[in-house]
Amino acid sequence: MSSENNNFFELVYRDTNTDVLKYIVAKCNNMEDVSDIFQDVYMEFADVLKKKGSQYFKNPKAFLLHLTKTKIHRFYKSSLSYIENNIEDIRNEVDIENINITVVEDEVITNEQIDKALSLIGGMDMLTQRILYLRFYIDCSLDEISNSLNINESTIKSRLYRALRYLKDKMEE
Repeated sequence: MSSENNNFFELVYRDTNTDVLKYIVAKCNNMEDVSDIFQDVYMEFADVLKKKGSQYFKNPKAFLLHLTKTKIHRFYKSSLSYIENNIEDIRNEVDIENINITVVEDEVITNEQIDKALSLIGGMDMLTQRILYLRFYIDCSLDEISNSLNINESTIKSRLYRALRYLKDKMEE
């Protein structure tokens, strides 16, 4: 990619990545799919930029949001097809080995605690998972989450605090 296109990509990425990520989180069926879809969107954007140049994009944000919508649709369509064609292989798959991650702050967080927290979050309803993801992964304010998900801010607060209380109680067991 030329340096002009590279600079254009970086500028567009800085200006759009949060909006694209919020859209994906709001529309995806599974929080584990977010990073794959996000990466696919920007990889295709880079391919189009390389082939057609920056002058092709009259409104890069609109292009990216449309591309994101298309990628989400294709992702789930291909995932369903894959599952239907490989159901036996999927049933026999072995879980990926645990990644040995430790974080030292006031205390060490063990792999078991991380697994337990992720399992607890995974058991929550999709809306609560989205709220947690937007708040703690993307670092959105409650107002931004409310606008992204088109839900009243008091509902966001209530779900967030209930989820955090639930996690705290279950993690202390």
